[in-house]
This record gives sequence, structure tokens and C-alpha cells, in this order.
Amino acid sequence: MDKERIKSVYLPAAAAAGGMTLSVLAYGAAAFFLARSGYRPALAGQAAATVCYVLYALAAGPLLLIKPLAARLEAARETPEGTAKGLAAAAIVKAALCEVPAVSGLLLFLLAGKYGEAFFFMAFSLALGAFNFPKLPEWEEKLGTAAGRVG
Repeated sequence: MDKERIKSVYLPAAAAAGGMTLSVLAYGAAAFFLARSGYRPALAGQAAATVCYVLYALAAGPLLLIKPLAARLEAARETPEGTAKGLAAAAIVKAALCEVPAVSGLLLFLLAGKYGEAFFFMAFSLALGAFNFPKLPEWEEKLGTAAGRVG
């Protein structure tokens, strides 16, 4: 598979992953403006504590899921085009999983009023997204191997 064909599959996947990663900033802006407008959380006491534990567990979930799902989706297929589609699917699935901590953080703020923890999870989500962002040299290496060479 030549470099131009690789880029034609990589660029839309990278744009989708980048868009999902940067959408975390919108969650942060929403929490910031809601907090400044005097927003009061929906839950308090034991209900808020229970929701917090559930959301903490949910935020940690991507750490357990990203590697096995990506390995399965990124596995070499019979054709370079099939492998490229798998790489694109893996990039989008990884970006979506990297967004889960940010959504958990926003829910922590909305439901329990955990402003600081919400922003921690949003920052964690951005870091996770940056770490798992699709890398063109890795795609070229995998697709070059799948095709016999990188053209």
C-alpha cells in the first residue's frame, strides 16, 4: 500500500480522533460556566457519594479496555485495505474510549458538584487521547508489512 493511500485512510481517522479528543474542552467550558452561574448539583449526601464511586470506576474503564480492543481491531488482515480499515476503526474506538473519563468528570460535576475532580478527569482524558492518538509512522509500518513494503 503506497503512502498516499495510507494517508487517505489515516487523515479522516486522525481528524475524527482529534475532534473527539478536543471535544473534552467543550465539557470543561460547560462545567466552568455552569459553576460560575451558581449551578447546584442534583444529588447530595450518600446518593452523591454512591454516584461518585460509580463514575470513578467508569472513568478507569478505558485503561482496561483500550489495549485489548485496539489489538483486536489493529490485527493484520488478508489485504492492506482491510488492515487500514481496522486501523481506522481502532483509532476511532480508542478516541471514544479516551473520552469516557471526561464524560464521567462532567457527570461528577453535574450530579455531585465535584468541580475539581471533574477537571482532573477531563485533563486525564486529554492526556489519554494524546497518548492514544493515531500515529502515521506506525500505520505506514503496519501497512507496509501487510503489503510487503511501504511505497
